[in-house]
Amino acid sequence: MLLVVLDAYGDALRYRGYQIWHLVEAVQIAGWFVFAGLFAADCMTSIVANQSVMSIILSGWIYVLIYVLGRIWLFDLVYNLTAGKPILYVGKNDLFGKSVRWFAGIWPVSYSNVSFIVKFMALIGWVALLLGYI
Repeated sequence: MLLVVLDAYGDALRYRGYQIWHLVEAVQIAGWFVFAGLFAADCMTSIVANQSVMSIILSGWIYVLIYVLGRIWLFDLVYNLTAGKPILYVGKNDLFGKSVRWFAGIWPVSYSNVSFIVKFMALIGWVALLLGYI
């Protein structure tokens, strides 16, 4: 999740006009290479241990799901706090913001309420997966 925090922090610094975001993005990219190497090593260990292909695939998808759920609840939180925006602010141009605003248009609620519900559910799912995986 450190990589998600670095990504959000770097984007918010770029939004505020700071030039240090280049360094933050370089550290984040290096972290992704390390993470990919650790993931590949875990897959190779599973193959050497003669685990079934299905368990290896399931293990990989659990990593992806943990990342996606963590990114949903954590990225906007860090970005909004760093950029000086309200915590539940949702953008208008990104896919997540467009989706939240579309759902808010269907229901008679504000987009910040929909954003809170989605992020809270992602947080609960993220914690449940981490507790079940550990």
